[in-house]
Amino acid sequence: MDTRNWIVLVTATVTALVAIGGYFVNQAAARSERRSKVFAEALAAVFEYQELPFRIRRRTGTPEAAMALAQKVGDAFARLTFYRRWLGLESPLVGRAFDNLVRRTDAQWEEFCEHAWHQSPPEDDIGYQVEQWQPYQFDNLDEQELCLRVMRRELRLLGPLYRRSSRTDIDAQQAARSASG
Repeated sequence: MDTRNWIVLVTATVTALVAIGGYFVNQAAARSERRSKVFAEALAAVFEYQELPFRIRRRTGTPEAAMALAQKVGDAFARLTFYRRWLGLESPLVGRAFDNLVRRTDAQWEEFCEHAWHQSPPEDDIGYQVEQWQPYQFDNLDEQELCLRVMRRELRLLGPLYRRSSRTDIDAQQAARSASG
């Protein structure tokens, strides 16, 4: 084989390797974009769930409003269940962190909703003021922050390298919550 043939062969090989590398980079970027959208939608489902006590408290006194709220509660439960399962399949560590966030939120949610249902619907605009809603402050900021941190790590190009620290963080948080009751 002469020099010309080697140049052609090397050029073709380099071109093929660049094309394959470009394909893998594009696939990784598309996967990361898809995952980040799923993660954001899952967090939005938690925040929608957290807002339900506020919505219940601001309801009108009609049976239609109660039915609409009951439907929203059912939809919120369905979305949370869906994302708990999806994230568990997508990334077991993100699934664990998200599950911890949902469980922590859920532990307070029932009490907040029960309180909201027992309040009379607001009679005027003053009843909708923010000060009225202070009883519904969820104590789940640590779980939110950890869930976001684990999600961000998973979205990195070298995300698998961060899994050990994510697992350690999740285990530490679970142990701390178990010890505190």
